[in-house]
Amino acid sequence: MKVAVITGASAGLGEAFARQVDAHPAFSEVQEIWLVARREARLHALAAELPSGRGVVISADLAERTGVEAVLARARSSGARVALLINNAGFGLLGAFEGHSAEELGRMLDLNVRAGTLLLHGLVGHMDPGAIVVQVASAAAHVPAPYFAAYAASKSYALALALALREEWRGRISVCAVCPGPVATEFFAVAGARESTGARAEDVVALALRDALAGRAVSHAGIGPKLVAKLAGVLPRGLLVRLAGRRNLRRART
Repeated sequence: MKVAVITGASAGLGEAFARQVDAHPAFSEVQEIWLVARREARLHALAAELPSGRGVVISADLAERTGVEAVLARARSSGARVALLINNAGFGLLGAFEGHSAEELGRMLDLNVRAGTLLLHGLVGHMDPGAIVVQVASAAAHVPAPYFAAYAASKSYALALALALREEWRGRISVCAVCPGPVATEFFAVAGARESTGARAEDVVALALRDALAGRAVSHAGIGPKLVAKLAGVLPRGLLVRLAGRRNLRRART
């Protein structure tokens, strides 16, 4: 049985990925689309709205080890072959580093770093040649970001892991890192920002799927993220860090 696994599917980019994967002819042979997130009611509503009826709800808190194990156990017990893994679940914390609690920081790193890594490790054995991994990182992955420090660092990790595994799995599994700028989802409200504007999630996802299917290493949604990636390679890092810090300080609520 071929499956697509989408984490963080209850809202934002994850929800958009679920809808577009369901409608995309490249994934017509996928028999189940596993919708993974904490908010079970939202997942059931999304599954009911997918025209194909392929949505399968897996209510799991991936910031907890039991949540990751629930997904891996489902793969083992079902004998599923993972044709597509979209590692999307994550959240950010905006503001002064010392202003966040140790619990908040730990939970964010558990979700953004540990969960995605262990899902990749646990599911690669369920992937056949030709499988695709979409690793959602961020334009913030390219530059250390004061007042978004731990989040940006976690996305630098996500990008580096994707690029490394792309080389390890070359010729067998395709890996594409997605590095968007701000997206108009609930992300910034959760992070603690004054504004929540940005690119449309549907546009970011459409480009990400095109780039992944084309075998590209990185998908940048829009001119801004592409410019950030290029500037990170040519401008002094200290200057970029200061500019990022000023922007994030303006974004923060406090």
